[in-house]
Amino acid sequence: MDASIHDRTLTTADLLACVPGLPEEQFRQWLARGHIVPTSGDGPGKGRRRMFSPHDVLQVATAWELARQDIYSPAKARMVWNLVNVRLIQLSAPMPGDEEQALLLHINPASGDLDFRPVTASSGDGLDRDDAPDVLVLFRTDSFIRRTLARVEGVLSDAAPPPSAPTKDADAFADFLLIYERDAQGRKVRTGLTFLETAELEALSDTSPETKEEADRYHALFDKHERARHLRIAAEHAKKAGA
Repeated sequence: MDASIHDRTLTTADLLACVPGLPEEQFRQWLARGHIVPTSGDGPGKGRRRMFSPHDVLQVATAWELARQDIYSPAKARMVWNLVNVRLIQLSAPMPGDEEQALLLHINPASGDLDFRPVTASSGDGLDRDDAPDVLVLFRTDSFIRRTLARVEGVLSDAAPPPSAPTKDADAFADFLLIYERDAQGRKVRTGLTFLETAELEALSDTSPETKEEADRYHALFDKHERARHLRIAAEHAKKAGA
């Protein structure tokens, strides 16, 4: 792995190309709600695109892996990301005899919290114990870090192909969340927003609000969209229940 990639930056499109299957809308919601905190801090300034580091890609990829396993919550994602980040630091200066590591993740049956246990290639899994969890998810930490950074290196390479279009799975995820609809002119708009409001919200999201007025406008539009989306979801569920 070329150490110089850690000094490079990626656009939103680059980041999404490094995290296959992650819908852009889901990523933007995580940013808007503070579930993902980029290393660059606040936004880059008015009229400029937000940029991300390879470190940010790993943070986003960690959250997406948990979401794909249906065990995502902001608190659980932060906990696992902290563990991945510690391992990333260890891998930057490996010690002699350091083994391939992973995490066993499971939901605590008493508290409902996400618990973990680090395991190595040579450690016993202990699944024959009476107190062993009934359901486990093996997070192959080291393999995950290598694979994600390899994607980053590929995207940053001059020979890398341009980021691919959203996958069918990503489109299906967005449809499931009822994020978009069509206006009277057949244009794609966010649920509950006009075509111009959709453009304004996405522009504010892409550049990051710089002033209080811009931040207030962003949150007003986003809240309007979310209220309409939840009402639409409730209406769809009621329709299916009555069918």
